[in-house]
Amino acid sequence: MRSSRLIMVLFALVTSAGACGTQTIGPTATRPTSASPTTASTPQAAISAEASPTALSGSPAPSGTVNLKLDFACIPDSWALSTGPSVASDGTNLVWSAIGSLANPNLPTLPDLVGFAPGHDSVPHYVYRGPNRDSYINAIAVSDGHYAFVVNDDQLYGSDGWGLLAVPGAGQKAVLLDKGDLAGAPQVGSIAMGGGQVIWTAFHEVAGVVTSEIRTAHFDGSDPRILASAPVSQTEYWWPSLDPTGRFLLYATVEHLSDGNEAFRIYRRDLSVPASTPVRLGTDNAATEPLSNGRALVWRTINDNVINWGHDLVLAAPDGQDPKSLSLPDVGLESIGNRYLAYYRLSIGDLTLYDTATGTFDLVEQHGDSDPWQLQRGWTVVAGDLLVLRRATNTSTPPPQVCWASLPHVP
Repeated sequence: MRSSRLIMVLFALVTSAGACGTQTIGPTATRPTSASPTTASTPQAAISAEASPTALSGSPAPSGTVNLKLDFACIPDSWALSTGPSVASDGTNLVWSAIGSLANPNLPTLPDLVGFAPGHDSVPHYVYRGPNRDSYINAIAVSDGHYAFVVNDDQLYGSDGWGLLAVPGAGQKAVLLDKGDLAGAPQVGSIAMGGGQVIWTAFHEVAGVVTSEIRTAHFDGSDPRILASAPVSQTEYWWPSLDPTGRFLLYATVEHLSDGNEAFRIYRRDLSVPASTPVRLGTDNAATEPLSNGRALVWRTINDNVINWGHDLVLAAPDGQDPKSLSLPDVGLESIGNRYLAYYRLSIGDLTLYDTATGTFDLVEQHGDSDPWQLQRGWTVVAGDLLVLRRATNTSTPPPQVCWASLPHVP
C-alpha cells in the first residue's frame, strides 16, 4: 500500500467563535471555502431567511445556470457555535460532531454527536456523549435514527488509531464495529448505512498481508461479514455508498495493474443476492466515489489519488451507461439527494446545485471575495429533499449559522 499517496482525511478545527473547521484531503489538495450571507439566527428559535445572491468577482457559475430561491431556517446560535467539521444527513435527520468544550480555544476536542430533525425538532439534542473527552469524531453516517462514526483516540486505540462505532439509537450505548491495527494506514473515510446495516472500507493485516476490505455489520454489531477482500498490492476498496433502495452497494477501487499503472474503477453489487458478483459501472479508468439517487449515477474523475480533488464530475444512467461530463474542474465533496447534486469547486465562491431531473445548474448563493460570510467546506450536504449548510465569518461575531432548506421535489 502506498500510504504516502493514500493518506487519511485530516481535520483541523479553527477555534475562534466565528471561524469554521477545515478539512484537508490528499497530500497536496486543500478544500475550498465559498462565500454566502443571510440574516443571523436567534438563540430562542429557528428563523427563516432567504438567500440573496450578489455579484461574484471570481470564476463564473456554469453556463445555463438559473437562480433557485430557497427559504432557509437555522438552529439556535448556542448550538451552531460548537459544531465541528463533520456532518451527515439522511434527508430527515441531521447529525454532526460537536466540540466538547469551548474553554480551551487552542485545542478543542470533538467527543460528541449532536442530532437534529429539521422541521420536527425545535432544538438539537445529544445523540452520543463520548466518555473520553479527548477523542475526535470525524467520519459520520446516519440512517433512520441509527448512527455510525469514526473516533480517533490515542488512549483507546493507540497512536494514530481509530475505532468505528455504531449507536442503534439516540442515547443508546455505542457498539465497536471495527478498529485500526495498521500504523500509518488510512482510516475509515466514509460510511454507508441502510437496510439495517453499516458498510465501510478498511485496511487490516490478515495473515501477515496488508489487506483492503469491505465490511458490514448490523447496527448492534451482530452479523459481521466481509463483503470483499484483497491484498492492497492488487486492489484497494474506497467510498462505499448505497442507492436509495438500499439494495445496491456502490464502491470504488484502486486496481494495481501488472504494467505498474493504476486503474480507478467503480462497481455495483446487489446485496439482495447472496454472494452476488460485482458489476463494473461504465468503462472509465479514472473514476471514483460513485453516488446514485436511482435516477442518475455520478462519479468524480481523478488521475492519482482517490481522496484528492477531482478533474470533473460525470453523470450517467444508474448502470453507468451514457456518461456525460458536467465540466466541473477541481471538484469534490459531492453529495446527492432525490433530485439535486451538491459539490464544491476550488476557488469558486458560490453554491450551485445540479438538477438531475432537468439537467440544469441551479444557483443558490453567490458572493464576491469581500463578502464576510463563508460556507464551511464539507458542511454543504444534500440528502433526500434537504439541503444543509453552515455559514461563518472570520471574526468572533456574529456567531456561525447552521441552516437548512427544503428543495423542490422531483417533477
